[in-house]
Amino acid sequence: MAFRPLILLALLPTALAACGEREAANEALPSGHEPAAPAAASPAAGVGPPTHPKPTRSDTIPARFHGLFDASASACGKPGEYRLAVSAKELRFHESAAIVRSVTIDSPDSIHVAGDYQGEGESWKATRQLRLSEGGSKLTVAGDGTELVRIRCVDRPAPEPSTRWETSASGEGAALYLAHFHLGGERVVTLFCPAGSNDLLVNVPGFRPVGSEERMSFGAGGTAVALVADPRGDRQRGGVTGRGPVPSELPTILRSRIAVNYGSQNSGPYAPPSPEMAKSFLAGCRD
Repeated sequence: MAFRPLILLALLPTALAACGEREAANEALPSGHEPAAPAAASPAAGVGPPTHPKPTRSDTIPARFHGLFDASASACGKPGEYRLAVSAKELRFHESAAIVRSVTIDSPDSIHVAGDYQGEGESWKATRQLRLSEGGSKLTVAGDGTELVRIRCVDRPAPEPSTRWETSASGEGAALYLAHFHLGGERVVTLFCPAGSNDLLVNVPGFRPVGSEERMSFGAGGTAVALVADPRGDRQRGGVTGRGPVPSELPTILRSRIAVNYGSQNSGPYAPPSPEMAKSFLAGCRD
């Protein structure tokens, strides 16, 4: 066992030499400096925490969200309690509607809409989140502790091969109406500007009065205006009539497919009148 001290004695000079080299290196550093620590590995270029775009504000709902949505494809063909119409300045539900106050755009497929709501004789303010998915074919609406997924309804224009637009003017005012020419001129929808006023009346004889519904929407594409409807109906013209100031958007509406909404009832969209008819009617509204 005497060979172990001999091995240790043989290794001792090597260890002492290594210690001497380290001490010499440390003595070579200027006063006040510590030996350098091993350099940390630098992060790879382009690698870092994910960045998210900052939300932006708008006064209108982006066009990507516009359209008609309902609970299912079958519901799209027969309006029900989950129907939702989205346009630039309005959210219209089955028994309520909101005029848009502001929109926070979180991403191309997610927005928060703050609106002034009215429905069933009450008014309130609320904010809802709208999220698109599956390429825009589904819309999730969240708010007030609820969340509901709707599908986008495929545009189904109303049948109109037997209808045509007509205009008329008298001392009472100017009218533009769509009528069934094979049913003795029975009217489908009438736009009327009474003489001596700045008002527009929109009448749909096929609508049924609803006691709790006092709003009618009239427009085309992403442009819609709100009118005040008499929930008792229109005994003179039949159906329901909405009334409001002649909107500045009227020329735009008359160039596109026209539709009218009252609660869960819809009329249209219908092909627009000819440019000549629209021009004549607009001139009558301004007189």
